[in-house]
Amino acid sequence: MATGLRLCQIKEISDLLKHGLANPIGGHMKSSQILSKFEIFFDNWISYAKKNNFDIFTINKVKSLLFLSFDEFKNCTMSNNSRKTLIKFLCDHPENLFLNVDKTKNLAYVRMEDYLTKFDEIFSPDKFQKIKKNPIQKNLREYRKLIQTLAPFLTKSDQFLLTPCENLKTGYGLLKLHKKNAPLRPIVSSLNSICSGAETFLHNLIKPIVKNCKFSIKSTKHFKNNFPKFSKKFNEINHEIISIDCVSLYTSVNITRVVDHILDIIYKKDENGAFINIDQFLPEFEKTEIIDGIENKKTIKPPPAYILKTFFLNILTKFNSFETLTGFYTQKEGCSMGSKLSPGLANIFCDMFEKTIISSEIEKGNILEHCRYADDCLLLIKKGTPTQFSKN
Repeated sequence: MATGLRLCQIKEISDLLKHGLANPIGGHMKSSQILSKFEIFFDNWISYAKKNNFDIFTINKVKSLLFLSFDEFKNCTMSNNSRKTLIKFLCDHPENLFLNVDKTKNLAYVRMEDYLTKFDEIFSPDKFQKIKKNPIQKNLREYRKLIQTLAPFLTKSDQFLLTPCENLKTGYGLLKLHKKNAPLRPIVSSLNSICSGAETFLHNLIKPIVKNCKFSIKSTKHFKNNFPKFSKKFNEINHEIISIDCVSLYTSVNITRVVDHILDIIYKKDENGAFINIDQFLPEFEKTEIIDGIENKKTIKPPPAYILKTFFLNILTKFNSFETLTGFYTQKEGCSMGSKLSPGLANIFCDMFEKTIISSEIEKGNILEHCRYADDCLLLIKKGTPTQFSKN
């Protein structure tokens, strides 16, 4: 605990924070995001109402009440004595900082000076580039132009989803107390940022591909259910179990290669040139247009592959600037820890290699079982097996 604080004050702050981050102490409502959620909710409800033959007056009444609720909801704030006490404490003691402890729900209390020293180490020039001024206005202009290229192929709810929040991503570090000298884990959070809606849209798009990653373990419970495969095949005379940790997996992802792989799956064609999988990812939908007072229904087809590719790559490589306590940065390559898209893309990236390298070794009998949870791999291999595959 930092010096210069009275014991009673230390106890008071500790008691307020005993539940970790369960009690938020700051932030403000994002009206555009809330509005998009209300719109999506109403679109789904109106479909239900029409199917059940609700009259137009009831539908409009519900819509009016819903948006009155929106007006009240967007003005919600949290104001209590605990919040005021914590904010005052942080303002009065800027030399101190509360940090998340990596892989736990705990908080650590550290000196700002120590944090900034560790911070410079994780956001190093080889992976990140410091920029002189806030790029938010330039990024907003370019993002709005980008989503216009995809807008003709989107449902109304998806268009609302892609509405940008006027914030950059946020960069910070989690304290790794389980490591020597307690370094930081770099996090670049895209929550409530310019392209947070776009990341959600693309995250939903690639879900079927992530689900089919052959060797990926979804959870510790999934691993527990699959471990008997290892124990049944294991023979201590002939076999050994090894673990492999993928170093800096997210920042090592080859973005272009993964996006090309994803698009190859989405836009795969049969021998007659017809798309095989596209309905699973981007189904057609009907859009109603009013021309000269007459309703016309128009079928909207999926976007061409080059439009989706441009959108995908730009979201991952062009809008990756973020703000930190020490200034503004942009990530040079790979995916960021903290992005909604990163786990799925990293999973697909690993799966691309596993289905060639690992599958080949399994066919040869060198590997009996292999599974991966995020960036940690567990393998049951034949003793004396060359380990070159682990270096590829």
